[in-house]
Amino acid sequence: MSRILFLFLVAFSFHGYSQNLQTYSVKQYSDVNGLPQNSIKSIAKDDAGYIWLATEDGLSRFDGDNFMHFDKRSTHAQSNRMYMMKRDLRTGNLYAETEHHELIQITKGLIGAKPFRFKEVFPNINVMIQVQEGPPMRTDLSTLLIQTNATDYYHITKDTLFFHNAHQVVATPFKHNGGPDFFVSNKQLMHYDNNGKFTLIEAGKLKPVDLKGDLAETEMAGSNHLKIYWNTTTDQTFFYLNKAIYQVSYLGETLTTTLLIRDFDLEAQHIWTIYYDEIARKLFLGSPTSGFFVVQQHLFQAEKPKKDLSSSVKYAMYPFTDHSVLFANGDLLQTDGSRTKFPLIKDYSNSFAMAIDQEKNIWTTKDFSIYKFSPEGDRILQSFNFPEKTTCLDLTGKKVLWIGTFAAVYAKDLSKPNAAPNLLLKLKDVSVLKEQGQYLWIGTSKGLYRYDLEKKNFGSIPEMANMHIKDIVIRGKEVWISTHGDGFYLYNNAHLSKMPLDKFGYLNTVHCILEDAKGFFWISTNKGLFQVAINDLLAYGNKQCTQVYYQYYNINYGFNTNEFNGGCQPCGVILKNGIFTFPSLIGAVMFNPKLLTADLPNKAIYIDKIFRDHESIKTEDLIHIAQGFGRLNIWVSSPYFGNHDNMTLEYKLAVDDSWASLIGTSVISFSTLSPGKHELLIRKAAGFGNHFTYKKLTIIVKPYVYQTWWFITLMVLAGLILIAVLLKKRTQRIIVRNERLETLLKKRTEDLEKNIVNLEESQYLLKQQAAFQKKLLGAITHDLKSPLKYMTIMGKQLYQHEAASEAVKDSLRTIYISANSMYHLTENLLNYSKLFLTENTLKNDYINLHQLVSEKINIFAEIAKYNGTTIRNNIPEDVILHTKRVMLALIVHNLLDNAIKFCPNGQITFGAESTKEKISFWIRDTGCGMPEHIAAWLNTEKDRDITEGLGLKMVKEFSAKMDMQIEVDSRIDEGTNIKLTLKHHNYI
Repeated sequence: MSRILFLFLVAFSFHGYSQNLQTYSVKQYSDVNGLPQNSIKSIAKDDAGYIWLATEDGLSRFDGDNFMHFDKRSTHAQSNRMYMMKRDLRTGNLYAETEHHELIQITKGLIGAKPFRFKEVFPNINVMIQVQEGPPMRTDLSTLLIQTNATDYYHITKDTLFFHNAHQVVATPFKHNGGPDFFVSNKQLMHYDNNGKFTLIEAGKLKPVDLKGDLAETEMAGSNHLKIYWNTTTDQTFFYLNKAIYQVSYLGETLTTTLLIRDFDLEAQHIWTIYYDEIARKLFLGSPTSGFFVVQQHLFQAEKPKKDLSSSVKYAMYPFTDHSVLFANGDLLQTDGSRTKFPLIKDYSNSFAMAIDQEKNIWTTKDFSIYKFSPEGDRILQSFNFPEKTTCLDLTGKKVLWIGTFAAVYAKDLSKPNAAPNLLLKLKDVSVLKEQGQYLWIGTSKGLYRYDLEKKNFGSIPEMANMHIKDIVIRGKEVWISTHGDGFYLYNNAHLSKMPLDKFGYLNTVHCILEDAKGFFWISTNKGLFQVAINDLLAYGNKQCTQVYYQYYNINYGFNTNEFNGGCQPCGVILKNGIFTFPSLIGAVMFNPKLLTADLPNKAIYIDKIFRDHESIKTEDLIHIAQGFGRLNIWVSSPYFGNHDNMTLEYKLAVDDSWASLIGTSVISFSTLSPGKHELLIRKAAGFGNHFTYKKLTIIVKPYVYQTWWFITLMVLAGLILIAVLLKKRTQRIIVRNERLETLLKKRTEDLEKNIVNLEESQYLLKQQAAFQKKLLGAITHDLKSPLKYMTIMGKQLYQHEAASEAVKDSLRTIYISANSMYHLTENLLNYSKLFLTENTLKNDYINLHQLVSEKINIFAEIAKYNGTTIRNNIPEDVILHTKRVMLALIVHNLLDNAIKFCPNGQITFGAESTKEKISFWIRDTGCGMPEHIAAWLNTEKDRDITEGLGLKMVKEFSAKMDMQIEVDSRIDEGTNIKLTLKHHNYI
């Protein structure tokens, strides 16, 4: 865990308004949280923007968030003990000097392959007396060598200054007290004496220099406590006096001082070296015992908290003068930090709404009333009561005071002082009001509405239904809407656009939006303050870009808390002098956007190191790696000393569509890459305007031998040769086989010709046989069927004759029934034979199913009567089938015949039902039932013969030919139900 020291020193008063640089926050690093060890001897920034620290245990590079350590295993120096950072003023190259005076070159965030000897870089410099940074580490030197620029340097003895350049050496007598009083500013040698006097030493000439700026000359007179920090490596100079740090610059023949921070004890922390980043507003301090300090100057002025924190909570406010803000709780806050209390306003305000009209009268809300105070806030001039609690006020239009309550909106005409507010419309839970020309925008806890003041009509914005509206900002025709929990929106030209969130989702709840003169919105939330370019938001709303950059500020930049307040009106104000004021949970926050320059993450992206498993690979833009690795890790970074929440590195392979973010890590990792060329793209948002910084790494994954082009080519050639050989052998085999086939075909053709002759003879014999069968059928019809028919008729007449006795009648009936059965059996056999001979010539007929069944019942009526069987025909008379009559008649005949045989003294019933898709008819008896294996045979489509009778065979065979389904349900001693269903539309 990092040991973070946040020191918030808020000044009690301000001499006019200036960006509050006297307060700061500090983060200290040691060997516990990132440093290799706690001795920081020198600090410098390289050409890439990284901060480098010279320590007793190697070099440490700081990118604003993380450290990267370089010891002698990577520097290849003799020792890890660094002496100082040095810069060659001729070339600008940066080096780290070791205790053995080896020089490790630093460029683009990385170190050189091997160190240089001191004389290789500085051939004319005496390493033992050169001083490039002050206070010098060695104060016992009686002679010094200070280089001021690429060509000039001074050799300083106790009483003489020797100026050296390429053309001359100038000696100037000069008595002094020692090395610490000399320093360099803007490439000029200076001297400070105990009398508070500064002397410019230029080409051996001495000239007094005036001191101006924040460090007053009166403070310097006779002071021997001034401590001077300077460094030609960074070209920076600082004065330290009375726990205050000043930046010093020699310009216009004067030394100008600028106060950076107060109340930081450099001596207590034994600070040796200082570097200041003007863009990030950060001081980097190095101590030989206490490690590394990063001091963030506060960019925002926060109101000093009161002892009673509840009274520090701020909500609604209004500009009171050009330099003060009046809060609805009665606090008057000046831009210089001083405060005044208006007790009467505090007593008659709920802190959530206020307004000041053109007459400077002050309006507040409390409970069920609104109050009008005198411009001095010491008298109540008017009050008005409402049937429900008041919630908000708006005076955007200046002429009408709009009043919101929990149930309605009211209008108070300010041109009529004594007139009471009028009810405009009833609406629940009004939270914010804002006038825009002819429209009044109304925000509630359940949505957004617009009232046309001219047409007197009222409508909602449907897309914002059930959203809690926190604030409304009018910008010309644009309407910006803040919500609680649903982000913020732009309504323009009748179109609503939701703005993108920040990466943490803090903008889900937006309290207030203020616009500055430089084209930015400043947005307060529960988690800090955001700055965003308005043009970026408009481009996003017009679908011209897919991302928007937000600059995020948190408590480190001067707030008492990250939690700003909202749900009040106004929720933020801009004074005429350009000062912005936002309310927060602990006091108000003031700042001037004109004095702020956003520290953007616009530095280049660098690759720090690459490892294939445990093997280090040289960091270049093009790398070659072999396959078979377990993990390819790529460390990337970019120097940024602002809030690191503002920088997000993303990466993807060029062939991919989406970007992946590096959150909480700086390592891009791959477990596998296919052979070939891969382009790794790395980017980050570089600031406003939808700009990105990109870095490309080309990775060539070496293929295995079998994946190389020459191996594949060789294999293809070998394959082609093999295919050619195989084709040749196959062709030879085919030729031989074709010759054999020709011989075989010739023989089989001869056999076929013989078979054709035999078939023709067989066909002739079959025709003769068929003709014989026709004649045989005719003979049977004439010689067998006719006598049986005669016997049937005569048998029926005899047993019906009245003169016959009952015994004779029974015998005659038996003869009649037997003859009738034989007749119909003969007829069935004949029809069955005819069907096989004439099946292809049969055509479908229209058949009345009821009539057909009735005809068959009449045939078997006497047999049924003899058996004591009752037959019922319940088939509707309008059921017409379109099918083969002879087959259907045979099916019904045989089913009825079987039913009568096995249903003595029982009942047989015919029935039918029809739908649009099918028709079904059935015959149901109450007889002894059908054997289970016969029923199963009928229910399947198998043709195996399991019954000796011809009837059921005919039923099954003809049903299949007619495409009719048979379903048999039979129970022993209970009866049988046979259902036939015509599958297709063979009925009308």
